[in-house]
Amino acid sequence: MKDQRTETSIAEIAKLLNCSTRYAKTIVHQLEENQKIRWETARGRGKKPFITMLRNSDTILLEWISELWEIGNYEVALEIIKRYDMTQNSNIQAWLNSKLGLQSIEDEHIFVQQMYEVELFLDPLKSISRHDSHMMEQIHETLFGIDEKGNIFNNLVFAYDTQDYRTWSFILKKGVKFHDGTILTAEEVVASIAYISERYKEIYEIAQMNVLSKYELIIQLKKPFSLLPTFFASPRLVMLTKSLNPEIGCGPFQLKQLSNDKIILEAFQSYFKERPWIDRVELFITESEVASPISHMPIEDEPYRVIEQQEEGATYLFFNSSREAFSSEEARAYIWHNILPEQFVLNPYYEQPAYGWLTSSHKVQVEAPQLIKPDLKEPIIIGYQQIREGVNHLPQAEKLQEILAEHNIVAELRCINFQEPTAERFKKVDLFIGGMAILRNLNLSFYNYYTTYGKDLISTMNEQDCKRAFNLFEEAKTSHNPLLEFEELEQFLQTSYHLKFLKHRKHYYYVRENSNFDHVVFDNHGRIDYRKLYVSANEHKK
Repeated sequence: MKDQRTETSIAEIAKLLNCSTRYAKTIVHQLEENQKIRWETARGRGKKPFITMLRNSDTILLEWISELWEIGNYEVALEIIKRYDMTQNSNIQAWLNSKLGLQSIEDEHIFVQQMYEVELFLDPLKSISRHDSHMMEQIHETLFGIDEKGNIFNNLVFAYDTQDYRTWSFILKKGVKFHDGTILTAEEVVASIAYISERYKEIYEIAQMNVLSKYELIIQLKKPFSLLPTFFASPRLVMLTKSLNPEIGCGPFQLKQLSNDKIILEAFQSYFKERPWIDRVELFITESEVASPISHMPIEDEPYRVIEQQEEGATYLFFNSSREAFSSEEARAYIWHNILPEQFVLNPYYEQPAYGWLTSSHKVQVEAPQLIKPDLKEPIIIGYQQIREGVNHLPQAEKLQEILAEHNIVAELRCINFQEPTAERFKKVDLFIGGMAILRNLNLSFYNYYTTYGKDLISTMNEQDCKRAFNLFEEAKTSHNPLLEFEELEQFLQTSYHLKFLKHRKHYYYVRENSNFDHVVFDNHGRIDYRKLYVSANEHKK
């Protein structure tokens, strides 16, 4: 409070600001010099100094956090707001709204956003999350692209040809530069494909690659693969320099800083397509609960607009028939028919029952046999997927455990961490609850799934059903219309009681009307697409 004399110390101020005592002394000196506080050094050993606010504390704090913000100490500024319990202060919220989002600073346009801490993998062999794919699309480019309707188009490729789907020739666009100034040539493409293709050898295997000229190469596969261009549009099949440094791409933004507290991207001036409108993106990592202009929940007492995004893909249940509990079709059928997708819709506003991978899927008609409860000697184990700490399918696993208990079936839960990849992860569980998100191109999404987690799950099926499932996948790899085979595979997995779909998800984003997020567009990963951001001078004056 103004004129209130309070005992404190430099050490306490440093702790409050999460900074060094040296920096805390500098701040105190500046505040005293600007006549915002009076600092009295106490005489005598062990006595603490006194601080007196000479101006209204809200005004001082606002000026204080503004100064911290201007020099990039975002986390400290937000911590001060939190420590002083000012999250509901209208002046502070108005100030925060003005500092986040699109900023016009002289002739530069910067997008500033807070984000939670997440481990970021830019290496295409290690990327796993939507956050990884989103950031890679800002930094990197692929040989082919996918438009909003899911269609494939030439991106880094100028022209291509094949006669038998086994031998492919590619001619590259000229003048494409990487962020370090390197020119994209056939040698970079060969190096990138050789590095990344090890991850996808279940889909295609390369017999050899030949560089014909600076901008032309030939790829010969061991077996025909009709959708190679589609797969070369995968967000993970990015083109790298010959050094294979995943932080250097040829995309619209170049990575300027990647640290534990900040990510900075800058528009790449030599981008081969239309460069982004904004000049820089600053993302600061914080676990602060200070209100963001964008929320996943409705914002109280303030006007906001709602952005709705329907997610394709589904949460599902898979039966491990290689273990005794569900080795028989009768045992699987009992559980399959006694659980309903509607039971797993825990929040109807965000969720809906699922009957297939897509929201447009219809319920598969499976004639229920005479249901006989399995005689289970031991508790069954339900494994549930975890992408990262706190992001998992535990609520659905607990719901399944509850439903099974109603049938006097005892179940134990086990977390399966997907950041620790291993083909053995599913072999010690009887049931598995996980999810798959489907991106714009359906073929690409299904190929990715059935060569990774889907393949491992199918491997837990009994020998006969496993063989049938893998044969359908092999047929899809050489088909002119793979979706037909994928639909047949989906139906087979359901009618053989190995796969049960549970729910689809929908996302809502609530954006404060009085914030600098006028033209926010979310991509198919559920993240803000920096490539599409811009700000109008008239809007910025509002």
